[in-house]
Amino acid sequence: MANRQIASIIDLIEKQQISREIERYRDEIEGFRWWQSEESKCRIIANVRSLNRLGISKIDLSFCYLEKGKLDNSNLEDSNIGGANLRGANLNRANLRYAWLGKSIPRDVTLVGADFCEADLFQADLQNADLRDASLEGAMLNEADLTNAKFLTVEQLLKAKNLHKAKMNPELWGRIEQENPNILVDPNFMKEEEENPEEATMDENGRIRIPSKLREWIGKFGKGIFLTTLDGDSVVIYPLPLWDDYKRQLAGKRKSEDFKRFMMMANRWGHKIEMDSRGRILITKELREKTGLIGRLRIEEKEDHIRLIKADNR
Repeated sequence: MANRQIASIIDLIEKQQISREIERYRDEIEGFRWWQSEESKCRIIANVRSLNRLGISKIDLSFCYLEKGKLDNSNLEDSNIGGANLRGANLNRANLRYAWLGKSIPRDVTLVGADFCEADLFQADLQNADLRDASLEGAMLNEADLTNAKFLTVEQLLKAKNLHKAKMNPELWGRIEQENPNILVDPNFMKEEEENPEEATMDENGRIRIPSKLREWIGKFGKGIFLTTLDGDSVVIYPLPLWDDYKRQLAGKRKSEDFKRFMMMANRWGHKIEMDSRGRILITKELREKTGLIGRLRIEEKEDHIRLIKADNR
């Protein structure tokens, strides 16, 4: 028993230390955000590498000076890189899935093998960029400048989600207009699929997009969300203030076995997150494995929370 307690304390101390390191690296990036110097660039990139080593990919690099920076093989999934100066940078084989690069300046950048799956590159300056073998599947490239992009193929562009007003060589534009003119239409006027407020689909990374009606409801309580499992078969999602209220309501039952089991499940599997800019919530791998949730899910609306269960559970 004593050994387990010691191991638990050591584990807690290590987690706290890692959290402090992550916060320090983020703070340093924030401190250098508006600097336009070689020192700031090197310090920011060093912090990105350090965060990656700790398993952190979602990093705010908006408006950072990264000209000619070496960010090859970096993991910037779901990061905010909007407005950053990436001119001449090396982002070969970088993971930029779901990232926001709107109005960034990646001109002359090398992006060989980079993954832009579902990334947002609205008005990004990609002139002369080397896009050899880069994945543009589901990417938003509306109003992006792809003039003279190197090794860019029609096959890559046809996998993009939108190319409205994108600048590119005439022969590429002509082929796209012929083969899939729908991706050249203004996305603001494209009719979205009817959302089913009772269903959601989990992608391969564990993200689910919450239907708009429920997103609006969650947004009324702020950005914080608490999600956990209470039965091992489903995931419950509470706006953070409502989760705190619920715990207060149960405070009088602290000594009961039911309350102890309830809080043990909640604390073991629960964690706080925020919904991203696209209305998606990430279900951790551990929680997915515990509940067995995958693919199409059914949403049950409760008074103070949402419950996710397998679509075939009735």
